[in-house]
Amino acid sequence: MTVDGLFARLSALRSSQPAPPPPPPPVAAAKQTPLPPPLPPKDTAAFLPPPPPPPPTNAGCPAPSDASPPSSEPSSLPQTPTTEQPYRYSLAGNYRDFRDYSHAEDGHWNDVPTHVLQARKSFAEPAAGSAIDTALSTEAIELLLRDVLAECASIKAPAQKRMLDDTKRRMDTLFERISGGQLSERILAEIGVFAQALAKSDYAAANKVHVGLMQTDYDTEGRWLVGAKRLVDLVQSARANS
Repeated sequence: MTVDGLFARLSALRSSQPAPPPPPPPVAAAKQTPLPPPLPPKDTAAFLPPPPPPPPTNAGCPAPSDASPPSSEPSSLPQTPTTEQPYRYSLAGNYRDFRDYSHAEDGHWNDVPTHVLQARKSFAEPAAGSAIDTALSTEAIELLLRDVLAECASIKAPAQKRMLDDTKRRMDTLFERISGGQLSERILAEIGVFAQALAKSDYAAANKVHVGLMQTDYDTEGRWLVGAKRLVDLVQSARANS
């Protein structure tokens, strides 16, 4: 095939192909609606109530005849004391009376009831005709309690032996506080009653003293008080089995 024939055939192929489609028309930009102009501010004064009338003045009125200038002398009314008076306590010294100087003598609705203030009697007070001594020395108290602990040495049951060992450690805490002078006279007196009651096998009296101490002094004396309760149970069991 000649060159002229080749070009003629290419021209025929080009003329036989369909023409490309025309480009799409350009899309028109969307028309934006303008925002309305802002509204003018409202007159709020038209909605407010009218101001109150001014107070009347005494212009043109004569001054009262009994008017007198303020006195510079101190007032004769009774003044409230600036220093607090000490609180009063109940007879047993275990409940504080909160009726201080700012309360009336006949009490206040929020005061502690009188029967509560007077109900707490010292458990160290013996019954009428009792032979219990409330003024035992610290040495006598410790000796009585150690004698009671020695009576419990006859216990053979394993569970009670473990309880006895723990009770001895707790009672050692009591002996340390007694020898160190860390207990008040009230607590010492009640411990003396407790020790004498155990020595006399008066377990009801010993439990009564223990309950009283638990109610008033558990926060500071709780460790040995638990041991004291166990001591009552242990010596009672040891004496019953002896």
